[in-house]
Amino acid sequence: MERTLADWDKGFISHAHTQMMLEATRMFCERRLPANRAEWESWRRTLRAKLWELLGTPPDHTLDLNLKILGTIRMDGYRIDKVIYQSRPGFYVTSCLYVPDGPGPFPAVLSVHGHFGEGHLADRVQGRAHHLAREGYVCLSVDAFGAGERATTHGHYEYHGAHLGTSVYDVGETLMGMQIVDNMRGVSLLRSLPCVRADRIGVTGASGGGNQTMWVAAMDERLAAAVPVVSVGTFEAYVAGSNCICETLPGAVLLTEMSGILALIAPRALKICNALKDTNSSFYPAEMLRSFVAARPVYQALGADERLTYQVFNLPHGYWTEVREAMYGWFDRWLKGIGDGSPRPEKWFRTLPQEQLLCFRKGKRPPIVPSISEFCRERGEELIAEARAKKSMSPAAKRKELRGVLHMDGALILKEVRDLGPEIIAGRTWQRMVISTVSGEHFMLLLIVPEDAKAGYAIIPKVEGKTGSPDPALVEQALARGRGVLLFTEGSFGDLEHNTAIHHDTTRAYLWMGRTFMGERARGTELMASFLRKRSKGPLTLAGTGEGALAALFCAAVNGGFPRLELSEMPGTFLHKSGKSPFSLGVHLPGFLAWGDIALAVALTQADVTLARPLHMDGSAFSRQAMQRLQRDVAHFGKVCGLRAIKFKVSGSANR
Repeated sequence: MERTLADWDKGFISHAHTQMMLEATRMFCERRLPANRAEWESWRRTLRAKLWELLGTPPDHTLDLNLKILGTIRMDGYRIDKVIYQSRPGFYVTSCLYVPDGPGPFPAVLSVHGHFGEGHLADRVQGRAHHLAREGYVCLSVDAFGAGERATTHGHYEYHGAHLGTSVYDVGETLMGMQIVDNMRGVSLLRSLPCVRADRIGVTGASGGGNQTMWVAAMDERLAAAVPVVSVGTFEAYVAGSNCICETLPGAVLLTEMSGILALIAPRALKICNALKDTNSSFYPAEMLRSFVAARPVYQALGADERLTYQVFNLPHGYWTEVREAMYGWFDRWLKGIGDGSPRPEKWFRTLPQEQLLCFRKGKRPPIVPSISEFCRERGEELIAEARAKKSMSPAAKRKELRGVLHMDGALILKEVRDLGPEIIAGRTWQRMVISTVSGEHFMLLLIVPEDAKAGYAIIPKVEGKTGSPDPALVEQALARGRGVLLFTEGSFGDLEHNTAIHHDTTRAYLWMGRTFMGERARGTELMASFLRKRSKGPLTLAGTGEGALAALFCAAVNGGFPRLELSEMPGTFLHKSGKSPFSLGVHLPGFLAWGDIALAVALTQADVTLARPLHMDGSAFSRQAMQRLQRDVAHFGKVCGLRAIKFKVSGSANR
């Protein structure tokens, strides 16, 4: 059966993901942790400072917590206060505070949850808080950003990763960094309570909550003990496997390995719990042991070897009873000073209906507790307004900054071109080729040579995914104008239909390695232009649909030299209306709205640009007013940059 332009590259597997895995493996082997206390003191300060640069805004400990108790539930031997506290200016966290009866002071535990849409309201998250309170611990159980009462719609629970969590990257934040700040402010809350022993605070959570546990303990030395559950592995395994955006820190692999994060917790008490039957390779016990073995010499150098241990349970992924009992024994030893750390039996407890623990009546959440979508929309509008307000911009500087945002670090260098012969695809005869680069990338090409060499070519990136297939109309339009056509792809990585978002794992892998999905696609477009310029003296047009159109736009914006761009059904702005999107996860760019927006990128191309059927990030069509605004912004940024006015036409409504 004849292939179509949508599936012509089916079965072509890129080597990029494999390359990243190998690079992460090499980096793991090269990592060296401090060998003595003096070296460790300097190392930890330097590493923490660099990590905060990646994480985003650090906590402001001078900010008033403004703790508000919104209700109290009396239990047998303890009470539950429904509380909110200020994490950032005007930005509050929903939580429940479990307080034992009596004057105290008590040791305390910060309880952070994994990927439960219900957040701290979920039975399995409630459970450990109830038991800890019955055993004489104050427990603060918090909602992670985007979960529980911090979801998009109050009372309707959702997964806070995928497009929802990745959208914070576009405004220059990371979901991991925001969680760490929320949790550090939770530690401040516990320390502010007269009933809490400020020097005896621990933290625990499973899966995504275990990741938060490890990171907040590494970044906040006020925590005395930590028990991360089914979450510790290696960054190398994260690159190769799968984890949530809330567990992803762009560029971290270039700084350290997970063993370095564990070493930052030294010499404080750390018990790592993993599951033998875990199905996620990122958290396999074998990966955890690699990090444990690498971090242990630091504990030994600090005379704290007894404060570091691990336990592997013959269980699937989860915070099961046996694991919780191990946690109770560990905290008893290091927060209460009793026992030897052995597991303690869990006593019966009663969880409460979720509605009973809500800080606010369903649907009545105030603006001071924003969702991820609300936060990104408000912050994005501020950033765009700041860009529009600038009186002048240097085009050269903005192009350089955009290359930095895209992480387009150096051009790809062509190594080899292999001609695979002709093939009839979509009713036309194409020349099939494979291009290899010096650094190991591989691209598959379809080529139609123009009859008149001076007519030039249209270069069309095919970005894999539902919105990345080339629009056949772009191909026919180019051929009707006498141009040749070069259609290219870097191939599928096998995660197109990930259960959270298209290209979820590929996007994460790039981010871990300090790269971006769109930046790599733009570099591929650069390579194709270089390839054609050696074969033809004619003009090169960049064209594309969806993410392919973005790749074309960014290539033209950072390079120039393309007289015409023909784009369709791509985001006309990175300002978010919601946390949903038909695009792949790869469209997101850390810090893009802090740089500018699509309008500025269009102005920098200095090309004749047509944009048909622009979309919002949620897939909705641009209104006439939005298209007019986009045209005005392109003209405005061109003027601010001192560039000549370009021909820019935006039209149509999306066929979605």
